[in-house]
Amino acid sequence: MPPLLPSYVDHNRGDARGAHPPTVVQPHEAFCGQRPAIVTRAEFSTTGFTQAHLAGARFHGYRVMSSLVAQVTELVRGRKFTFPPPWEGFRSELLARLSDDPAAEVAKHGFGSYAVDPPPLKPVLVSRMPCRGVGGALHAETVRSVRLVEGRRVSVVRRALTSLKPGDLENLCATSGVLKTALAERLALFGGNAQKAFAEPFFWPEGSGREGRVIKAVRVMQAQPSGIEVRGGVAENESMVRADVFVRDGKFWVVPVYASHVAAGVLPNKAIVAFKPESEWQEMTEEFRFLFTLRRYDLVHIVNKKDECVGYYRGTDRSTSKLTVSAPNDNKTDRGFGPRLALGIEKLGVTVLGDIYPTRPEKRHGVANDSDYQPGTAPD
Repeated sequence: MPPLLPSYVDHNRGDARGAHPPTVVQPHEAFCGQRPAIVTRAEFSTTGFTQAHLAGARFHGYRVMSSLVAQVTELVRGRKFTFPPPWEGFRSELLARLSDDPAAEVAKHGFGSYAVDPPPLKPVLVSRMPCRGVGGALHAETVRSVRLVEGRRVSVVRRALTSLKPGDLENLCATSGVLKTALAERLALFGGNAQKAFAEPFFWPEGSGREGRVIKAVRVMQAQPSGIEVRGGVAENESMVRADVFVRDGKFWVVPVYASHVAAGVLPNKAIVAFKPESEWQEMTEEFRFLFTLRRYDLVHIVNKKDECVGYYRGTDRSTSKLTVSAPNDNKTDRGFGPRLALGIEKLGVTVLGDIYPTRPEKRHGVANDSDYQPGTAPD
């Protein structure tokens, strides 16, 4: 520590409780003399820490949070700030470490801070926390009426003309042939593009050739193989809280668990069969072995015949059973994997620092009261 100033020593001679001046405690020039902008509470402007370690900096104090935002906005817009790099070549080295092949990039630039050439580096993995919650909407807001048509269970939905497809014309509900013909002609005129075909108002065709009332939507019948009964109608399942993965003979099966199952306290035991109604899904019997449960942002490793992927699980498509996985460092890029065609599916764990490790074997858990159901014994 540098010696105390003589005048200060004389003033405190004989008093062991004397304080050290903050400017003497810090022997080096703060921020290497670059005078960056500092935004902190105004009360700190005269503290010992500020005098010792922020000496020479351009101090900007605030007293309420609104003035903090104003201070930072002014500095950013006016570019009245500098951010000294921690060391020379910091930005280039950071970009190299964040690349898909950091070892090659670091070796190419020849940074001198690495003892091994090329260094044993791995790509950076963003650590995300899995969603363990079991809440969410029990069903979709739209409640549809259900009826039997030629032995099929169908529902009636109201569909805007701008979202109408040529195939919907055959399933129009209680519509005259004149209207169906007029809709088909309008769609054909614009090549089946409903957005362009019905951009202008569409009128009910009168027999005399006069224009009737404006039509904005029609009722269409569609297959309704599953759903939740609500007020005499049916609504689609809304929130999938998890997906239970099973395996048999090297083939993987996925059982979706919805918020409605949690609310009812019933653990489902049927795995998705692509393009089949829920009544025809595969029952998970004793022949199927439970592997693990996937929740949103669980890290998975999937191996296909052509390639493999490590990414975060985002959801399951109940119509195709595909698992949606996003890249570890880009949650906006999704990719679907068919579990029945996968050669291997592995659940991984990741630490807060991005270190990956295989998870322990799991036991299938229940829903409402955390009770444990063994594979094949879940209630219907």
